[in-house]
Amino acid sequence: MTASNFMAHNTAVFYLLGSLLFLAIIDRRPFLFGLLAGLFFGLVFNTRPLTAAALIPPFSLYLLTLILPRGRRLMGVTQVGAFVVGGLLMLGAFWLYNLGTTGDAFTNGYQASTGRTGGPQEFVGFSGANTVNIGIQNEQTQMAFLLLVLNGWPRYIGLLFVMLPFILATRRRWDWFLLGCAVMVMGAYTLWRGNGVMHGPRYWYEAIPFLMLLAARGGDRAAELLANAAGWLHRALLGGEARPLWAGILVTYGLMAALVGTSVYGWLLSNNDSWDALFVPDRATSLRGFNFVDDRLVKLVNEADLENALVLVEVCPNWWCFGNVFWMNSPTLDGNVVFAEDLEARRGELFQAYPDRTVYVAKYTSPSLLPFGAPGPLFGTGGAQELPPAPIARDIDLSPPTPQPPPPTEPPPEPPGAALRDEQRRQDLETIAAALQQYSDRHEAYPLAAGLQSFCRYRNVDAGCEVLEVLEPLPQDPSPPRIYWYQSDGTRFTLFVVLEEPGTSSSCPDSLPAAFSGADSLYCVQGSLGQPP
Repeated sequence: MTASNFMAHNTAVFYLLGSLLFLAIIDRRPFLFGLLAGLFFGLVFNTRPLTAAALIPPFSLYLLTLILPRGRRLMGVTQVGAFVVGGLLMLGAFWLYNLGTTGDAFTNGYQASTGRTGGPQEFVGFSGANTVNIGIQNEQTQMAFLLLVLNGWPRYIGLLFVMLPFILATRRRWDWFLLGCAVMVMGAYTLWRGNGVMHGPRYWYEAIPFLMLLAARGGDRAAELLANAAGWLHRALLGGEARPLWAGILVTYGLMAALVGTSVYGWLLSNNDSWDALFVPDRATSLRGFNFVDDRLVKLVNEADLENALVLVEVCPNWWCFGNVFWMNSPTLDGNVVFAEDLEARRGELFQAYPDRTVYVAKYTSPSLLPFGAPGPLFGTGGAQELPPAPIARDIDLSPPTPQPPPPTEPPPEPPGAALRDEQRRQDLETIAAALQQYSDRHEAYPLAAGLQSFCRYRNVDAGCEVLEVLEPLPQDPSPPRIYWYQSDGTRFTLFVVLEEPGTSSSCPDSLPAAFSGADSLYCVQGSLGQPP
């Protein structure tokens, strides 16, 4: 799940694995591999500072074990010294990067992007928005979701294989080192002000390498335990000394292979229905269109075959509009197509930076791509299939138009207020409910939605889109990107919408989806087979 996005967790895990690899083979080339282990650890700090800070104690204890034995003290000092040098080099790079991007060596991007420039104490620790109680609740939430998504195994297996080496009293330092790293990474986020649930417990993602390695060790220990048991049984029944390790391996690895098969069957083949959580997809297909990310604008731009273009993307209250295409920019912002947020007050600066590019405007909420300043029709949404010529940035006149007095009669109509929009929302839900009833009359069931879904925001994903056979076009919320929501087990359904003003009472279910637990003005329409809504 987490590997499907561009967040920093995947990068940090890659660097962590690099550091662990060179620590594991550090005796082969003490200085070189020690330096590389330190450089990779420093890259973790550059990527996820809080995670790296949490790992400093267990890594320090492990490095100390390289020095303590007398017979290897000189080599241990070389290894630890090289690790420290590599880490310090990347710490210097961290400060230089901060200086170049935020103007302050000690203010990183996490602080600057949230307006917090007074130091880590402003957003890490038990003050302000975070308390000990909230931190512990966040950790409980992360653990609950970790047991769901760690490897797709049945929940009663849980962390059994991870904990088995310690249940059997392991004395291997690597086992304890890996456990310490996992616990420190997971525990550090008690200090953070949110649980960050998205694709599951993503704040704990950097603990996954340690947990997976421990699970593999648990498999090895289980095989050894079963081999010992089989040997005891052999001696008791037949006499003689025997320790059939192959028997333990066959049983243990056969079980683990079966568990992997269940995760493939449930997750990859979309047969999992064991949980229903809004931000924790239960199957691979649920990632399509997840969190309002899709390829609507990417397709429009690719189909238009733009050359040397600057595309202004509408500004939305959330990140979705620009986030859906920002990743297509080259790191140096000089690719064939450059995407930028359409900040009207800064168009002049933007056009001055790209004077020779043709300029287009893209909209996410009603997918369209148009030359700058051109009226409709919308490209790619049933209108014109070829774009008219677009203006060149340097030729666009951004001077304000001469004010014109309003006409003496017929003042411009006022936009509909919140009350009118809420009334439309209530009518829309009634319209959709009637269509659902028509659908159930034909199919003897409502479209099945495994958990809460947007109501046909994504044509290839949302179950509610099946209603298009009886109602098209489907009503849409009058204030995008607000949407209508749908939930159904096939025999009952509930439609949800959050009103802008406290509205008339409605029949919402007693047990609401977690996404609406804090909604003050939730409006619902319910229906069941044989009982029209």
